[in-house]
Amino acid sequence: GHHGGDDVLGLADIGGHIAPVIGQDAVFGAVGHHPGMQVGGGVQGFAVEAASTTGVQAVATRAVANVPFRIGGTKLLGRMVGVPATGPYKPGLWFYNPNVKKYPYDPSKALALLKEAGWEDRDGDGLLDKNGQPFEFTVITNEGNALRLRTAVIIQERLKKIGIRMKIRVIEWSAFINEFIDKKNFEATILGWTTGFEPDPYDIWHSSKTGKKELNFITYKNAEVDELLESGRRIFDQEKRKAIYRRFQEILAEEQPYTFLYVPEALPIVHARIHGIEPSPLGISYNFDRWYVPEGLRKYGRLAISP
Repeated sequence: GHHGGDDVLGLADIGGHIAPVIGQDAVFGAVGHHPGMQVGGGVQGFAVEAASTTGVQAVATRAVANVPFRIGGTKLLGRMVGVPATGPYKPGLWFYNPNVKKYPYDPSKALALLKEAGWEDRDGDGLLDKNGQPFEFTVITNEGNALRLRTAVIIQERLKKIGIRMKIRVIEWSAFINEFIDKKNFEATILGWTTGFEPDPYDIWHSSKTGKKELNFITYKNAEVDELLESGRRIFDQEKRKAIYRRFQEILAEEQPYTFLYVPEALPIVHARIHGIEPSPLGISYNFDRWYVPEGLRKYGRLAISP
């Protein structure tokens, strides 16, 4: 995968008083999905790094679940353009696991988990606090992408309802990657991954890939995940690989290193006169050179190309 896909909302390197609230490497995310068009897409997520408190990783998920329906519906285009995501893969692929733990929108549960971790509004200012520190952080995203900004605003609204203040900062793309993402110089971020037919996400999730300028920028570490990802690279039997990556998805769903949000969809429009289009997970443009207009439907003559 690479940066700049169909979007990822992520919160990483929070540290300090915020990390213990969410748990280790909590993240929101969504895998890009264009049915009948392409497999590639983004992963939207929210990550918190290196927390010592366990059992509260789902706080963020419960606080913002079902965000895709507001992003794809009333908030953006007036219609639904996404489906809920449960992991890092696009639904419908042979390695996708639909039977993982789900987290419905439940702000009351989120507040209960926060209270267990010591976060309450003790001074009545509307913000949760602990040891005199308010629960607040900043999310960064790159300029020029309205969807990511709107995603951040929706997350901001939902977190505010449970007493968490999230600030939003928009940064020029080159500086965003080179000065913030690559250097892990951020509390939260929105960006994207591009996915494909090969399920191997070693570079994103393996614990050996947590250095600066490497793709596991939330510093996620899990021994079983490491073993699964290594086995997935050595085994060629598809059924065995399916079992490996399905287990991998179960672990991510349980630990919530990303809180997966939605799978965005796209609706391409091509004139009915054009034939030869064969939609596939690759998209529709992969066989563009085979598209044609039947003779009886042609409105324009052939162009003569001279040397």
